[in-house]
Amino acid sequence: MIEINIDKKKLEAGLSLLKKKVKNLRPVMRAISEDMLYAVKENFDTQGSRLGEKWADLSATTQAARKKKGYNPNSPKLQQERKLYDSITAQSTNSTAQVGSILPYARLHHFGGNVQNPGGVKFIILKDKFIPLKKDAKRFMGITKPFSFHVPARPIFQLNNDDINGIQSTIGKYLNIV
Repeated sequence: MIEINIDKKKLEAGLSLLKKKVKNLRPVMRAISEDMLYAVKENFDTQGSRLGEKWADLSATTQAARKKKGYNPNSPKLQQERKLYDSITAQSTNSTAQVGSILPYARLHHFGGNVQNPGGVKFIILKDKFIPLKKDAKRFMGITKPFSFHVPARPIFQLNNDDINGIQSTIGKYLNIV
């Protein structure tokens, strides 16, 4: 799971004061994680522009692949099937608030990077779906060739200043309650 770690002194000071005043921080940590979840979902909805820079355009290859599969090549980035969007959850404990995804490719999309595949995977295609097979498969349609491609960073798990201020406000509300 990718974690959002915020290195903001005001937030840390507020949390430190809150810890001194309150033994059960679960409600505030839950509220903070929900604030963070909302912000991350907004990153998808705005295609990153709320963070100051819109996510990189899809490559011509990706647009062509989307079109071939019957998807709109101009639909929002990282939302073709919404698996990544739907996988993002908020979690909290008495001392942590975090947002993340269990999908292994979430990290690649967030940070960007190069994908290199050595090829050699046996496969079949059923109903226009690529299905990889075990190495010892006796019947197959083909074997993949080596390939590589670059995925540009599209920061998903990032907060902007308004988000930080909102979390500070949440902490302030809990400080005033106790």
